[in-house]
Parts: sequence; C-alpha cells; structure tokens
Amino acid sequence: MAVRAHLHGLDNELVTPSSVVSITRSVVVVSTGEIVGTATLVVGTVMFNTLQTGQGWVPTADAPGFNFRDAINGATLFANGGQTHICEYHFAMVDGFQIVFKTDSFLVENIIS
Repeated sequence: MAVRAHLHGLDNELVTPSSVVSITRSVVVVSTGEIVGTATLVVGTVMFNTLQTGQGWVPTADAPGFNFRDAINGATLFANGGQTHICEYHFAMVDGFQIVFKTDSFLVENIIS
C-alpha cells in the first residue's frame, strides 16, 4: 500500500525535503484507537523536491502531483485483517511548525506478505 500526498505550507509553497526535520507515521485501529505501528521515516526517501505523477496518482486542479509518498508494508503492520485503520503523519518543520495529516480510513481484509 502507498500513501501519496500533495503538501504545501500556508504560503502555498511546496513542502520540500529541506524544509522538513523529521516525519513520523502512526497506524491506528479506528474502532479502538490502538496504535499498531509507528515509524520514523527517512525524509529524503519519502519527500520530493518537485511534484511527481503516475504511480496511481489522479491529478486534479488543486493537486496536479504528489511530493510525499510512503510505501507501507502491510504484512508487517497489519497483523489482524478485518479491521479499519488510518495512518497519521507528523511532520516537524525546520521553522518549528508542524504539519499533521491523517489518511481516510481503510479496511484491511487480507494480509499478503
């Protein structure tokens, strides 16, 4: 599974790897609030300096491409199928601000390793 996002600051400037200090991901079971996995992501492997397209991205007027992509190993994180999860991302920015976003919920039915 991959999470893709078009991230920009309040100034509408694209968030780039050089503007991010760290990124953490939590995977949460919606029904219980249980955190079933956390990870500190390597900024340079999940953030891009320019907008990317393809890889399943559907461009819109507001988001012509993505500058964040996180490939998640479901076999590692989702030990129990049949539960609805969300991913929550925390970005610590160079300027001291934080960006937090959550994915839409998704149902994990079958675990394929």
